[in-house]
Parts: sequence; C-alpha cells; structure tokens
Amino acid sequence: VGGGGGGSYPFPPTARLTTGCVVGGVDYRGQRAHLLSTHPRLLVATPGRLLSLCGLTPASTRMRQQAGSGKDTKGEEESLPPACVLGEVSLLILDEADRLLEMGFEEDLRVLRNLLATQPKARHGAFGADAVTGARAFGAGIGGGADG
Repeated sequence: VGGGGGGSYPFPPTARLTTGCVVGGVDYRGQRAHLLSTHPRLLVATPGRLLSLCGLTPASTRMRQQAGSGKDTKGEEESLPPACVLGEVSLLILDEADRLLEMGFEEDLRVLRNLLATQPKARHGAFGADAVTGARAFGAGIGGGADG
C-alpha cells in the first residue's frame, strides 16, 4: 500500500496499519473481539459475516434459519451490539461476493452497498474468482468506492 505511481492511497506511508479478516465458518466471538480491540482500517471480509458483525442478519442466514438447516446463530449474533463500524474502515475488500450472486443472495450485496454509501471516505472492492464474476459483483451495486 502506498508508494509511487502518483495514486491516492488511504494510508500514509508512515501510518500504523491495523488489519482484520472476518469470514463465516470461523469463531464469531473471536472475530468480534478482534474487531472491537483493533478497529481495523484495512478489512477483508465475506459479505455475510460482515453484515452480521455490523449488527444485521444476512439474507443467507435468514434463508438457512427458515429452511431449518445449519446452525441457528440468531440468538448469539443478534443479541450483541455491532462490532464493526464501517466508518472506521479505510479500505474494505469483499471476498466471495461472486458466490453470493451464484447462490441468489444479491440482497446482502445491496445492503452492504447502502451501508458503504453512508461512508464517503471508505474505499471498497469486490473480488470474485475471475474478472467476469468480479464484474458481476460490481454490477450488483457494490462497486464504486471513493475512486469511482
């Protein structure tokens, strides 16, 4: 991050960069504690887990709960206050956004887009397995950070 090229970077070269990575399938409370203690400026996240840590219930979680499959995490996740404040995140990288599109969970991407729209200083990107699916994620409305 930073360096030549004349580009604009969210972190000065001397900044202490705090980072975080939040993904589903990993201990929720541990990820929550990490976010609360570090307030990361660079965050890599899967959309569903990010929404959960922002205090929202992802569409994918609601569907699993309605179908009665998977672990019911509603009580634990919804009973805790949000652990992630996107206004503190300078650079957000969404991983697996293309998988949400493949599974029909565009709603989660739209909700994230709306959350990010209220954070004008945050930069964000959505990354898929290839350029086409990454472009589809951006087309779903998640793209268009501070640069465009």
